Amino acid sequence: MAQIFLGTQGWTNRSWIGGFYPAGTSREDMLGYYAQAFPTVEVRRSFYEMPTDPEIRDWYSVVPTDFKFALRVPQQISHEMRLTGTERLLSKFLQRVDGLGEKLGPVLIQLPTGFTPDAEARAAFFAFVDALPDGFGWAVEFRDKSWLAEDVFANLRNKGVAFVLSDGRWVKRDVVQQIATEITAGWVYVRWNASSGFPMSDFSRVREEKSEILSQWATVLWPLSERVNHIFGYFDDRFEGHAPHSARVFQRKMGLAPVEPENLCLENHVQNADN
Repeated sequence: MAQIFLGTQGWTNRSWIGGFYPAGTSREDMLGYYAQAFPTVEVRRSFYEMPTDPEIRDWYSVVPTDFKFALRVPQQISHEMRLTGTERLLSKFLQRVDGLGEKLGPVLIQLPTGFTPDAEARAAFFAFVDALPDGFGWAVEFRDKSWLAEDVFANLRNKGVAFVLSDGRWVKRDVVQQIATEITAGWVYVRWNASSGFPMSDFSRVREEKSEILSQWATVLWPLSERVNHIFGYFDDRFEGHAPHSARVFQRKMGLAPVEPENLCLENHVQNADN
């Protein structure tokens, strides 16, 4: 049975103060609280700007030994350079995040929406994947359904790169769930991003409850949990309006016991992290 790591995409949303984080929580204390409730987080910052060595050290020091950070590869590599001529920048990024040691989880390559599989893009993609260094948990998220082809899956499988199951607006949910059995690595990566009609400025509470959809996902992931070693899953606020709630609901559906916000205590967490 797979070990299941569920969390959110990012941890610094101030809208979560009061509904998830205790009232008055500072930005500096957020990760300490967060790590009590969830065993993993997907780092947003690394996509927009490479984290600094001091940040890496701070993140490492705050969370327990078994906590896992999922890092998004910088957009300069995926969106600006389109996977071409990226060796030096990717090497710099990996050297930086390797400072997380045993707390480094998946490394996500998020391809842009307009990156369609024409001859040039396919050549760049296959060459990029073939050159990925070993020793990292690579995952790729496609935002164009034309990439969902057997030769692409075969390429990922050959390198042990996970195909991201993404619940968003780019590929229909039923299509993603139908191809979920196309396991290309010894683990699974899931992202819940679906946009809804609620305001995008306040994510302090649930705006659109999606328990039934999460039950569908549990039905999809349970069989996979017997075929892989790990399942990583991350919720965006845009899925229901409040990502910590979504993650706790799905923890229950996957047979895990969530930590409720009222039980978060930074003092206890610091003692546990030190141990």
